Amino acid sequence: MTRAVVDTNILIRAVIRPLGTVGPIARRLRQGAYVLIISEPLLHELIEELNAPRIGHKYGIDAQAIQDFVAELAETGELVQPSRTIAVCRDEDDNRVLEAAVEGRANYIVTGDNYSAHLSFRADARNLNRRKTEISATQFVATPLRNDT
Repeated sequence: MTRAVVDTNILIRAVIRPLGTVGPIARRLRQGAYVLIISEPLLHELIEELNAPRIGHKYGIDAQAIQDFVAELAETGELVQPSRTIAVCRDEDDNRVLEAAVEGRANYIVTGDNYSAHLSFRADARNLNRRKTEISATQFVATPLRNDT
């Protein structure tokens, strides 16, 4: 089965615009089309961002909706505890995505960021690129996955 880490900015977009271009990422997860790899730091970042007034208030997302979405991710996803620290990105949150991808043996990193640019500068991180395919959210939505209906 396909294993993917979905960057929190993509998950936020899926929540605020479920009928938008990345909304199918949440739908496919609910259908069991892929295994979401998630970690506690990523869940905390997601909660923090969804509770920020610029998101929650602007898009009318209340505390219960946030709690329900995060609970769904924790229940349907595979929670990993990264055993190594990666420090190749300027943004620490991006490093947490890579740590989850490595620990969870993800096939895909679904993101709007360019992690491969960071990884190419570090010899000790090159093997991350060999096993992970960085893919945009719209590309991931269009990719046929095993068990996708």
